[in-house]
Amino acid sequence: MANIYLLKRQHEKALAEAEKALALEPNSASRQVVLGRILIYDGRPEEAVPLLKRALRLCPIPEGVYLYMLGFAYNMMGQYEKAIEACRKAIGVEPENVWSHLVLTTAYSLAGLEEEARAEAKEVLRIHPKFSVEHFRKTQPFKNDGDGKLVATALRRAGLK
Repeated sequence: MANIYLLKRQHEKALAEAEKALALEPNSASRQVVLGRILIYDGRPEEAVPLLKRALRLCPIPEGVYLYMLGFAYNMMGQYEKAIEACRKAIGVEPENVWSHLVLTTAYSLAGLEEEARAEAKEVLRIHPKFSVEHFRKTQPFKNDGDGKLVATALRRAGLK
């Protein structure tokens, strides 16, 4: 339910459902990630980082989503080196996961590493040839419009359309 509420941009309900689910199963790595994701989109990435790090401790062989969500949180906090490190690890786990490449493209672009950002954008298009920043922008449930604009601008600067 938390993810459904998030996609419907009902952030408060999403947070309540994710918190309830985590309270029922506090040692669930995936529930840590769900709550972390919602907090990032809610504009509270600094609260997401401890949850995502805990998920990584609970699941020593993590799925890529655990790592790229950590990278996403770091991006939104302006900690691009940490975001790049997390995303590189995510790609090591799941090389064909387009989200890992998107978050890494964003990190490189925001960090001013234009050449790396453009190379990573090519990887995004290799995996998802029909990727559109406009569609991405419309479908990502950022509570704060400025956060969505920041990411979209970074992706466009990297050469994605």
